[in-house]
Amino acid sequence: MLLQTVRTWFNRPAAGLPPMLEPSLADAIDRLPQTGGKPLPTARPISETWPYERLKVAEMLWGEGAVRPGGTPEIVRLGRTLTGTSSATVMLVGAGPGGAAAGVAQNLGLIVTGFEADPALAAVAVERLRRSPMTKRIQTRSWDPWNPAFGRHDFHHAICVEPLRGAPSVPFLTACTEALRPAGQLVMAELVADQPLDRDDEPVAAWARLEPTRGLDFPTEREITRALSRLGFHVRVAEDITERHIHLCLLGWRVLVRELKRDNLPMSHAYWMLREAELWQTRIKLMQQGKLRLVRWHAQGRPTSFASGHELV
Repeated sequence: MLLQTVRTWFNRPAAGLPPMLEPSLADAIDRLPQTGGKPLPTARPISETWPYERLKVAEMLWGEGAVRPGGTPEIVRLGRTLTGTSSATVMLVGAGPGGAAAGVAQNLGLIVTGFEADPALAAVAVERLRRSPMTKRIQTRSWDPWNPAFGRHDFHHAICVEPLRGAPSVPFLTACTEALRPAGQLVMAELVADQPLDRDDEPVAAWARLEPTRGLDFPTEREITRALSRLGFHVRVAEDITERHIHLCLLGWRVLVRELKRDNLPMSHAYWMLREAELWQTRIKLMQQGKLRLVRWHAQGRPTSFASGHELV
């Protein structure tokens, strides 16, 4: 059933993709070894959520040090919308296993503190960045979306990549406000839902099984925009980037399948390849049904700090 679902979904044509990236995904999926729905033994476990094999599959899809469509270049693209940032300090929330922090530091000249909610990915980032030539410009820390705290006036700007993971938006945005210096800029990409998700809906239930650490309570676009305004930000941009996200996701899968036609997939990776295919297929389905959207905000803080202690309603 899973193989048929993946074959049917990812073999659909994607508008705008170059013809060279349109090989038959069905052939490549058929070549994956059957695992009976059970993961094969893990050679080097990182965690239950991010075992070694899953991280390697993600990096095959999105690039080294990345776990999201578009990889490091897409997060650098988010950061390029910041202005006057040369040698500024930036908090990067949703830093993943290190690639994004290194990319932002190298390409934008920023001093980066990466915050990652998954302890396993944060640990990988610390280890990798220790060996990076950019190590003096990068730090990595763990954080808790349900108890956000980033210090006070420690950063000039913030780049936030799907930081909420089901946690409420107002405490997070308040913590970001407190962490930024006056006139600081915030760029954020976050999933929103115009209506509450129905947990009995099949795609929603499937996504909940595949992403057990992510809650299903998503904010609306208006909720985040209003919260930013009440926290003293001028919201310059609130842009729906769902179609771009879907395009990057399908592009990653098509490139990967092209590579798999030249190199065999290790047996130990087969289960996680299928699981990631189901995960991203389900996410895209929810987006195409209009149940989830990905929105980008770019907001500018006031020249003077917004007084803390205000209750947002």
